[in-house]
Amino acid sequence: MLCSLSACADKPLYSHYESPAGGSWQRGEEIFFTFRVSPGQPPVDIIGSVRLSHDFPYRSLPIGVVVERPDRTLSQKVLNIPIVGSESNMRSGFVVSQYDFQIDKNKSFSQVGNYTYSFRSLLADSVVSGVVELGLTVQ
Repeated sequence: MLCSLSACADKPLYSHYESPAGGSWQRGEEIFFTFRVSPGQPPVDIIGSVRLSHDFPYRSLPIGVVVERPDRTLSQKVLNIPIVGSESNMRSGFVVSQYDFQIDKNKSFSQVGNYTYSFRSLLADSVVSGVVELGLTVQ
């Protein structure tokens, strides 16, 4: 099967969404995303997404992002996602809003192997309602 260069170039290296257990995001609950980096992998953009229902009560969502490299070393960063003016979409019979956030731009990988990104809520509340899904796209 042949495809045009633009169509092939648009396909992400990785894209996956996970729902928090029990329909709400518990303090301490981490959501994990693992993808493989092959030799010669060109630089990529790493984009996180959060899909929220209408009952999400906050104007921002602080998220801790931890990256585990193939040699098991870790790095972390804190991102504060503003929750304003998003496009709403119908998912599973109810309306959700998606908020995308840049984790890394033009990221080059120094090692070949599996990389794991994890997200955890940094809100003070023990349970965060309204979080429908979290996602990671590598493109």
